[in-house]
Amino acid sequence: MNDLMHDLLNKLRVISKIDEGQKLDTTNGLTVYTESWVNWILRKWYHGNKDDDIRYLRDLYKSLQQSVETIINETKMSPSDSKKSMATYVLINAATELKSSVQGLSNMCKTYAKYPTAVASLDGILKDYIIVTYSSLIEAIPEDKLPKNLRESIIYGGVTVYKGKDGMRTPHVFPELLKSKDDADTADDDGMP
Repeated sequence: MNDLMHDLLNKLRVISKIDEGQKLDTTNGLTVYTESWVNWILRKWYHGNKDDDIRYLRDLYKSLQQSVETIINETKMSPSDSKKSMATYVLINAATELKSSVQGLSNMCKTYAKYPTAVASLDGILKDYIIVTYSSLIEAIPEDKLPKNLRESIIYGGVTVYKGKDGMRTPHVFPELLKSKDDADTADDDGMP
């Protein structure tokens, strides 16, 4: 595995750890933080904002997509079984980390639920980069090497966005599905006991 792919996969591991209410800080590397006055002051000091963080995510997933395409192409061209085996391991690892990062992205959408542009941008990253890359990975990994977790569907904001068995995509992820349970309970409450 080359250093670039290792770095990309480590960043996906960080993204997968984001819980609802947490945000990314990309001003000095990639870290997860919980909103507080101290963190807010530090972000302002370093000129960090959600738009820059979303751009960072888009560039990250785009780089991963390009790296995956390179590995897939090298695998197809390589006559060496050992290189194909090693490449398959890297592709499985990439698919696993990519799929895990979707939960962190979903939690970010919940955090930014009051910012429809941010949610739409995160949805776009999912549709335009993550699902496309994930589909390529699943097609490139030999069926007999595909682990169970990669055969399962991908859920994002309560919606299946990648169907595990046949690779079908759900065409839309609706922001209103990303509202927290408390918001839904409040909307359903008519004030009656």
